[in-house]
Amino acid sequence: MLKCTTFDGVKGRGILLRVLFSAVSGLFCFVLLLGQNLVPNGGFETFSSLPTGYAQLCKATGWTSASNACTLAPGCGHPDYMHTAGGAGVQAPNTTFGTTMPHIGNALIGFTPWYLVGVTNFREYPRITLSSPLVPGQSYTVSFWTTNGTNPYSGWGINNLGVAFTMAPLSQSCGAPLTGVVPQLEITTVVYSSTWQLHSFTFTPTQPFQFMTIGNFHNDAGTTAAQMSPTGGMGAYYFLDDVSVSLTVPLPIELLAFDAVCDGSSVRVHWSTASESNNAYFTVERSGDAEYWLPIGTVSGAGNSQQPTQYEFQDAEALTGAGYYRLKQTDYDGAFDYSPVVSAIACRDKEVLQRWMVDASGRICSTWPVATGSMGTGIYLVRTEYTDGSVATAKVAVLQPY
Repeated sequence: MLKCTTFDGVKGRGILLRVLFSAVSGLFCFVLLLGQNLVPNGGFETFSSLPTGYAQLCKATGWTSASNACTLAPGCGHPDYMHTAGGAGVQAPNTTFGTTMPHIGNALIGFTPWYLVGVTNFREYPRITLSSPLVPGQSYTVSFWTTNGTNPYSGWGINNLGVAFTMAPLSQSCGAPLTGVVPQLEITTVVYSSTWQLHSFTFTPTQPFQFMTIGNFHNDAGTTAAQMSPTGGMGAYYFLDDVSVSLTVPLPIELLAFDAVCDGSSVRVHWSTASESNNAYFTVERSGDAEYWLPIGTVSGAGNSQQPTQYEFQDAEALTGAGYYRLKQTDYDGAFDYSPVVSAIACRDKEVLQRWMVDASGRICSTWPVATGSMGTGIYLVRTEYTDGSVATAKVAVLQPY
């Protein structure tokens, strides 16, 4: 069973493994979906009004700054809300703070956990009230995505990005660090990436916490910083998206892989399971906008199985533009789960010649999709060669032998 976990809840029981494939960014990650998200508006899509300038986190419904600031106040912490329909400086992807699209959807936020120029011990903290208190002794999956984007100003990365769960909302004095708070979850290594990265933790609370705050809970002396971009000398700035806290629950199936790739002018939807429990069948659904879904076929499940099982469905009537796919998994008793979405590029634009799995040394390890039992753990590239001579690559993380 893969150990990468995810960020969002879906209808039904909401218990499926997701594979997120972005043809634009070339990222590929196996992600486990584990139940209803207790973080309201974890993707920042809901808002009271669109952002028109800096420091307007409070316009993302439910989110506030630990400083309580929602307008620009020099020297005070005030995370930024950005949207693809936002105003100048806060309109993704080209914002004042860097260039990046939201991880999913149209919105994201950004915050400064460490500053180099002009101000010492400056911090910003986004915070949220969970939809219900955590249950002491229960296991939760906590996750969020970050990127530094392409940033001409803040080219530093830091360690100690943390998550604090508390019984009451945390408050800071202007931009001062919350050094009196010990976060339950923390990344001790320096974090920096121009693409989106998933950070995932398992957390068992000891109290019924209902408040969550994200940021750097150390002063400058206790923070390790590294300049990762020669053009960004002002400090560290992180874009944040898809924040999730979800109860860990048993899986009706364990998915090892799920993808949708072009095969000529059609799309081949492939997935594989490590084990199944009472799995009657899968329904493959397609959408042109990731909102309205059309069932396009069913594939019988393995019922009860502890062996790897491969599945494939050929969509011979693929959309002319980009298409989106998801699985609806139905049990014998009629209960069902939806997977999140995988995307396929406009397949009628190019025809795939061949696909290969390539290791870090550039050696071809296998064709793609991977044959069961052929891959060890590690980071690989999927190299796609098209009939027009072009080549595309995507990164794959194999987190258990497959």
